[in-house]
Amino acid sequence: MSFLIMFLVVGIVGFFDVKNMVNSGLKKELIVYSIFLGATVIFATLYLKNPLRRTILDMILDLFQVSW
Repeated sequence: MSFLIMFLVVGIVGFFDVKNMVNSGLKKELIVYSIFLGATVIFATLYLKNPLRRTILDMILDLFQVSW
């Protein structure tokens, strides 16, 4: 159920934002906004699938071989 609510909220807000950006001619901003919107959906999906899994920060720190 939380997936559905998240996708509805992101979809509705994203639709209106993209519509306004296209009408205003903000092409570069639209690309950046789309990247952030996509990243938000990906990170939220990862978290909502299993909130007790390893965090993204742990994965990034392992990538750079940093222990804390």
